[in-house]
Amino acid sequence: MDMLTAKIEFGFDQLTARSGGVLDGPSHVAMGRRAAAAIGYALGSEEEARMIEAYLNVWRLMHLPHLPAGSRGLTRDEFVRSNLALADGSPADREAILGALADTFFCLADVDGDGRVNREEFWAFQHGHFPELTRAVLAEAFDHLDTDRDGYLSRQQFTSSIVEYWTSRDPDAPGNWWLGRPAYMSAATGSATSARAGAGPSAGPGVGEPVDRANVRDRRSHSTPLDAPVTS
Repeated sequence: MDMLTAKIEFGFDQLTARSGGVLDGPSHVAMGRRAAAAIGYALGSEEEARMIEAYLNVWRLMHLPHLPAGSRGLTRDEFVRSNLALADGSPADREAILGALADTFFCLADVDGDGRVNREEFWAFQHGHFPELTRAVLAEAFDHLDTDRDGYLSRQQFTSSIVEYWTSRDPDAPGNWWLGRPAYMSAATGSATSARAGAGPSAGPGVGEPVDRANVRDRRSHSTPLDAPVTS
């Protein structure tokens, strides 16, 4: 298995860890709720509803077009095929589809609207998508993605990391660390679970513990390309 396929398969397994191995509309509702809760939006609030709608529109725009007729969601094989097709397609297509999606994700992650994503915002955003990844794993991921070591992810660092994770075959691409230690590195060392292992001293509490919201106060809502309702 090549490194890109290993990354995509690991990413899918994490995305669907709580949805029975299928990526579908309801799983995106759950992602939106988890992300909203991690940020601190109240259950049933307008902010939570906006977050859920944004995630549903990701499903409608990014994944629903690849859904086989009569299927309720994408399986692992279908997801891998669609992502490999995007990775092997034209750079213009990658930018139009995944680049635009990454930019929208940046707007969702940048809760305080300061034009960059701090460590707490990164945790909250990633927890919505990948709830089984621990704070330790995501702290290690952040440390590798923050290539200039300023304690933040710029828009460019954030968006390029997403594109690199899902499409790059370059073993030195920083984005390979989007979900922590790359899956192909884990396979090479014979440790299928090392991507969930503890990281260095920057790691915080584990999964399920409340996020420290000190750095994501004074929140404001963002208008993104995916905020408007879309019919499937």
